Amino acid sequence: MELKSFETIGRRIKQARKAKNLDQASLAKLIGVLPSRISLLERDRAHLVASEASFFCKVLEVDLNWLINGEIRSENELFLTLNLDHKEYNEIPDHAKEKWLEKHTQRFALQGIDVAAQIQEFLSRGSQATASV
Repeated sequence: MELKSFETIGRRIKQARKAKNLDQASLAKLIGVLPSRISLLERDRAHLVASEASFFCKVLEVDLNWLINGEIRSENELFLTLNLDHKEYNEIPDHAKEKWLEKHTQRFALQGIDVAAQIQEFLSRGSQATASV
């Protein structure tokens, strides 16, 4: 089963913006739009147009498929989707990563969603791909 974000495009923009420690005004300046445009997009009150999408992807360092469709193809997108701190995860010793993920994904388990195994599978695929390069 492929992991996917079921959040809206606006929510994904907001998650990625916050992960980059940008406020709406700063992101707007980098993209070349008014801050009100960012606010409208994040609240799903406006639609992202194709000409903007590539700018958002470049500035926020996310893949177009994740931004538009929620398709998770990288570890960074996985952590954005789960609203987890990727930097914190990378600083944890390998032997402690599984416990950290369990702790930080409990909110999904409480909702009856078992994402821990999917996350582990996704991360191990990424590690195998990196190791084979």
